[in-house]
Amino acid sequence: MLSGEILQARRLEKIIANYNALSIDQLDIEAGQIVAVVGQIGSGKTLLVRILAGTIVPSGGTVTLAGEDIHRVPAVRARIGSLFEENLLYERLSARSNLDFYRRLHKLPVSSIDDTLASVGMSDQANTAVAKLTPTARRRLAFARSLMARPSILLLDLPTLHTDFDTQTLFARLIGQAAADNVAVLLTV
Repeated sequence: MLSGEILQARRLEKIIANYNALSIDQLDIEAGQIVAVVGQIGSGKTLLVRILAGTIVPSGGTVTLAGEDIHRVPAVRARIGSLFEENLLYERLSARSNLDFYRRLHKLPVSSIDDTLASVGMSDQANTAVAKLTPTARRRLAFARSLMARPSILLLDLPTLHTDFDTQTLFARLIGQAAADNVAVLLTV
């Protein structure tokens, strides 16, 4: 990550079926900063994360990372690590194969798989099919994938969903470590 790199959203809005589902005048997230977005169910937290990740195009406004528009310059999105409410894992593949698929897409070194699994305490479950993992282990694997490419910013939508206390403690440590490494973090609760 570049020192001081920042995610900026300006005059961001999303209109769905003639309803203004999201309206944010300004949002800045600086390197090393942890921002929590708190709100009721249906308040637009997930929509915000998806727009900031580049998976949904806003109706208006811009989202930039280090001055580059994430919706116009697709390569910029490679610097964004995302964890959505859904784990988005391939059920038939093993934990290792899921990370290997991601690794190949992002041209990461093979060693990143074992390092990533170890970071979330899943080395012993590397060859287990995702369908056979507990909900907590699935969430750990999805979280690990969001860290794998060493992103500039982490966007975490309900990161502790379907997790136990030990996993919540692990995620808190990993989020703090990411921020200490100058990664910007936005999470929803």
